[in-house]
Amino acid sequence: MTELLSDIWPILLTAAVGTIGVLVRYLYNLKERVAVLEKSMENLQRRMDSHSKKQDDILEKINSMDRELVKQMGAMAANISALSSDLKGLNNLLSITDVGIKINRQPAP
Repeated sequence: MTELLSDIWPILLTAAVGTIGVLVRYLYNLKERVAVLEKSMENLQRRMDSHSKKQDDILEKINSMDRELVKQMGAMAANISALSSDLKGLNNLLSITDVGIKINRQPAP
């Protein structure tokens, strides 16, 4: 039995050292791959932040344009209201009652 262990011992030791070497190399490669993936994730995060900032800027400009459009529409509504009031006043001025002559608009059928 001792002779068998003496014959197998160098083979087992070589296999164990080889296995440990392969595991160390695998762990080193895995560490490098993780570092590369972390760097890639940082770059992707930076790009996403850049795109997000651009989208936020675009949305802010669209909202600003929307607010300006609402202001302009409000001013336009006020101008139309003033114009309508002026037209009603002119219409009342044209509705003149004279000696037997009355100018008045006929209601639409």
